[in-house]
Amino acid sequence: MVILLVPFMDGSSSLAAAAGPQMSVTLAGQMAITLLGSWGALWLVNRWR
Repeated sequence: MVILLVPFMDGSSSLAAAAGPQMSVTLAGQMAITLLGSWGALWLVNRWR
């Protein structure tokens, strides 16, 4: 997720230094990826039952 936002970081070396919308978008993306991973694991276990 961070690699996708590197061109928009205005020369900052980290998301914390860049702050602003880049950090918000990255955090929201990481939460979505985590939720999709959890959902996928639960779906897989449910199929095995």
